[in-house]
Amino acid sequence: MAEFIKILGNANLTGSYVSVYTVPKMIGSDNAVGPIPQAIVGSIVLCETAGSSANIDIRIVPRGDVEGGEHNIFDTLPMSGRETKIISPGITISSEDKITAKASTTDVNIFIFGSELA
Repeated sequence: MAEFIKILGNANLTGSYVSVYTVPKMIGSDNAVGPIPQAIVGSIVLCETAGSSANIDIRIVPRGDVEGGEHNIFDTLPMSGRETKIISPGITISSEDKITAKASTTDVNIFIFGSELA
């Protein structure tokens, strides 16, 4: 299994959930044999850029789950103006799982760093 360290995803957050990162799909048919793609999320960086406070929600949406609300990893995480937060969740997610996020303002950037295993 190969490991690729990289920026998994980044986005400018809005008032609605934005898909920031999705683990790649398996190559081949549903019955393919081989390693299932996974990702290890090492850190999530949040940066409020406008000087106003914001609340952040981050969740994991497992493959096939359209709602995902029950998988929040942060719910209403408060941020001050011009604040940067670095979170080290150390979570592993699998093929086609997603990380989505939203903010109460449009002035928050999110960056996800980690590695993909395939």
